[in-house]
Amino acid sequence: MNADQAILRLLKQHPIAEQADLLKLLEKEGLVLTQSTLSRNFRRLSVVKLDGRYQYVEAQRQAPPAFSVDTAPPNILLVRVGPGLASAFALKLDQSDIEGLVGTVAGDDTIIVVVKPPERLKDIQREVEAFITRHA
Repeated sequence: MNADQAILRLLKQHPIAEQADLLKLLEKEGLVLTQSTLSRNFRRLSVVKLDGRYQYVEAQRQAPPAFSVDTAPPNILLVRVGPGLASAFALKLDQSDIEGLVGTVAGDDTIIVVVKPPERLKDIQREVEAFITRHA
């Protein structure tokens, strides 16, 4: 059994309030770790101290950020993303190979996308939506 498995098993079996207590239990099983190694293992394994004892906390998966893409004819798209995400998405859009996307201007949660020629506005809207979905 490796150290990670032993740590998780012992945390289930014992209410461990101090890392030193867990280190002693691990040593009884032939696994000698330093306190700093144990702390690194805790971070990697998502072990935190809750209610006075160390526990495994399953990492929650975050949903991809919601977004919307609206047209502002004749040649502007208005993209709304989550707070603080506009600059990152604008940079990715600028670096993309979407033909007809001239450039972007980003705020905190809004991106203005300039399209040329204006006749491609709806096509580029669909491409931008697909691009953001892939990169979210």
